[in-house]
Amino acid sequence: RDSITAEFVTDITLLNPNKILGRMSLLAKTMFLDSLNSLIKRDIDTIENVIKLDDEVDRLYFLIVRLMRSAIQSPEIMRKFNLSAIECLDHRLYASLIESIGDYAYIIAYKAYKVKDITLKENILTVSENVEKKVDSIRTLIINKPINKVSKIFSIISAINFARKALVDITDLTTPSIKIIA
Repeated sequence: RDSITAEFVTDITLLNPNKILGRMSLLAKTMFLDSLNSLIKRDIDTIENVIKLDDEVDRLYFLIVRLMRSAIQSPEIMRKFNLSAIECLDHRLYASLIESIGDYAYIIAYKAYKVKDITLKENILTVSENVEKKVDSIRTLIINKPINKVSKIFSIISAINFARKALVDITDLTTPSIKIIA
């Protein structure tokens, strides 16, 4: 019996968690803008691109989770990442919240495909400008060291939560309300 075994071994200490989070943030922003664009223009190619980007954000999220778990279990890896145990937990939290922004963008893109008539274009664009600024600030805060300052951590979480809430609001705006008559 012929077979091929492939094994990919990566030295995880060569990876940079801050850069991965920055990449996730950039992808989430792109997804967000593309999902709004697809909502307004109903462009199928853009919707498909958002779906592909969501898969990439999900992969990066799971990579961050694995890296942070490894770092917490190994002080040597934590030192090479130049992170404390608390910062590892913070990175995992940021990754989770950014990944949820990507999920909301995916939902908006999916709904853009289903929605036939959008009359709330101006409201959506106003909310989208605010979210875009917040996502940019998330990326800047994550990439710039030191990340262990409490005020900086709260700023990142606040910005992410703002973006998530705005995306929920946009999702609600694009979902036709259903009245139940008893």
